[in-house]
Amino acid sequence: EDCGGKVGDHPCDFTFVDQNDDEWNLYDNYGKVILLDFSTMWCSVCKNIAPDVQAYQDTYGPQGFLWVTVLIEDAQGNDPDSEDIINWSSTYGIVDSPVLAGNRADFVDLSGTTGYPISSWPTLVVIDRVMVLTNGLNGWNEDTVIGWVEASL
Repeated sequence: EDCGGKVGDHPCDFTFVDQNDDEWNLYDNYGKVILLDFSTMWCSVCKNIAPDVQAYQDTYGPQGFLWVTVLIEDAQGNDPDSEDIINWSSTYGIVDSPVLAGNRADFVDLSGTTGYPISSWPTLVVIDRVMVLTNGLNGWNEDTVIGWVEASL
């Protein structure tokens, strides 16, 4: 019931439809290490990371890891739709990792009180097996983020 988007918080639960038209709920994945990747379709760094998502999922998935991409804006800066998440997952070969159509209203809260303090793209957060947000980073540093994932596994 108490939730937030800051390190040490239990993240607020959410449910969205993924690229396979299945409902995906955060707390249904209790017991897994989850990396939430908040990206936009116009972000060049986000597009550079996306081709590696499936490889990370293949490598760490058997240990209880799940990479979840939450697209916040489409290429024009609007809320993404089902076509956008299907295109993102097929363009980047993402098969076993959920791609969700999010939006600013549900996820962005610079205070971290009701959402995540997203101030740049991508923003990545790691949630441990007991649903505690352990780390977060605005931007991409592969060694740092994957180090957090490995430490949580």
